[in-house]
Amino acid sequence: MFARARKAICRDDLTWHDLRHSAMTLVALTGATLPELMQRAGHSTPRAALHYQHASDDAQRRIAQRLTQLLGTTQRVSEGADGATPTGTLQ
Repeated sequence: MFARARKAICRDDLTWHDLRHSAMTLVALTGATLPELMQRAGHSTPRAALHYQHASDDAQRRIAQRLTQLLGTTQRVSEGADGATPTGTLQ
């Protein structure tokens, strides 16, 4: 079934690992904690689960905005040189 699905989307290069990585990354983006990721993926050590907690630009922006709200400031969160990646500093 997996081979047919890969062929249908013209992605014969995809592996089960790619599918697992995508799924676990989505779980991490929901805000799952490290222990929750470990349990869901069946990892016995944090090292493997940390691999899925790479941050997206949106997640970093959301965190910076929430910190700004928590601190009670209305300052703008600065962006990186590319204009998209927040640096996490306040101006």
